[in-house]
Amino acid sequence: MNKLVTMREALRDRHLLGDALPGDSWSAWRTLLIAAAGEALTDDERQTFKALTGRDREPGAMIETLLVVAGRRSGKTKAMAVLSIYLATLCDWSGDLSLGERGLALFMAPTERQAGVAHRYAEAIVDHVPLLQGLIENRTANALALKRSIDLETQPASWRFSRGFTSVSIALDECAFLYCSDEAANSDTELLIVLRPSLSTTNGPMLLTSSPSNMEGVVYRLWKRHHGA
Repeated sequence: MNKLVTMREALRDRHLLGDALPGDSWSAWRTLLIAAAGEALTDDERQTFKALTGRDREPGAMIETLLVVAGRRSGKTKAMAVLSIYLATLCDWSGDLSLGERGLALFMAPTERQAGVAHRYAEAIVDHVPLLQGLIENRTANALALKRSIDLETQPASWRFSRGFTSVSIALDECAFLYCSDEAANSDTELLIVLRPSLSTTNGPMLLTSSPSNMEGVVYRLWKRHHGA
């Protein structure tokens, strides 16, 4: 993956993503996205980052997995849509894709309707910015085909159908509400096991977001293991 512009620059530029998360109310999300993209934070941003993550410093490289556990109406779905759009439109993946292969910026959730929320945010951002709108090659109800062999696509979270493609990012929303029992036919563990290989050739990020739920399942285990130091 080759960045055509940094995340910080994109979020500042109204001709790119500057209108996507504007104003002071979105400043914490901008800090998290800049850190998630592997870029350095300012001292003030680092204080915000520590308050939210419990970690003293940003990762310094593109994250492999981002887990956001936040309440409803916190902006997490829109923020992940912005990060997905950045990866799909302002990064070049041609070195990670074979001839004829298309990379997916995938939006998933327990239901296709829920996944469609993030997709609509992403589509609105692309349509709002003439430079990004010019990348559109084709549009359907659940997909947006972009130049440089990248597609934005919406799918329900199902391990049976989440195979055989290459992803540049996967945004899995409300994942604490997936089935978490080992006996479930479509458990959260099985889903992540199936999805991980689709990111292996691109090293794109897995973006997990959810409102809090029970103290069980993949979301709780990841939070318990990795939050803070």
